[in-house]
Amino acid sequence: MTVQRRHAFLLMAVAVVGVPLVACDDGSSGPTTEAPPAATTPNPDPTTGPTTTPTTPTPTTTTTAPLPPRLVDGVVNPVRPAFQTKSSVQVRKSVIGCFGGNSTKIEAGMIVGGTPVGGVTPFLAAGTFSPGQDIVTAQAGLFDGDPDALKVGVRGDQLTLEYLTALRNTANVVGWRCVNNMVDDPSLCQCDTDAKAEAMLARCIGDVVSPSNVKWAPLATDLKNMCTPTPPNVNTSGRGVAVASLVSSLTFAKLP
Repeated sequence: MTVQRRHAFLLMAVAVVGVPLVACDDGSSGPTTEAPPAATTPNPDPTTGPTTTPTTPTPTTTTTAPLPPRLVDGVVNPVRPAFQTKSSVQVRKSVIGCFGGNSTKIEAGMIVGGTPVGGVTPFLAAGTFSPGQDIVTAQAGLFDGDPDALKVGVRGDQLTLEYLTALRNTANVVGWRCVNNMVDDPSLCQCDTDAKAEAMLARCIGDVVSPSNVKWAPLATDLKNMCTPTPPNVNTSGRGVAVASLVSSLTFAKLP
């Protein structure tokens, strides 16, 4: 073999060695490149040649992406209005908690056209209410408002004429029953002494007005004075007036 041909074969060998090893298939999955050979480090002993050092795989760390903020974050103001009215369910619960059971039931003597009982003139509209009804439940629509209005907080933070009317009717029913001792525990209607007046305030509005409030003592005094029958209204029980006045107040209607 001539020197020229031997030189050509050497060039071909160099070209083949320089091509990366690629395994080819039918082309359906594309080319796959093999892993590079392990790294080598020079060996100071020239008689043994280079030494191969195994490559240690780098451990992979899995990180969890932080959850995105909830949809309402930064949109809803959690601070509620300073004044919100109680719903019908809350009003009824407050009345029963203050004056005991059987304090919200409508009687025939309360309905206009009926016979007065205990010297109290009938006050509920005939045809609208019936004996045996619960006065709060019967007026749930007035207390709670239109369901569509609730979505924009019309009832929650504003007093409406309908709400005040329902609250007044409820107050008169409770006062009527207290006058005639027609609640389960008539002692809960008593408020003609300082101690009884303060006890009534604590049960009825203690979650809205603290006994430590500077207005507490004057409130108790006013309630006691109102609760005491005063001539010439001999046919009107001061107890009923006091109870009705308390239940119809904005303080009683306020959501704690």
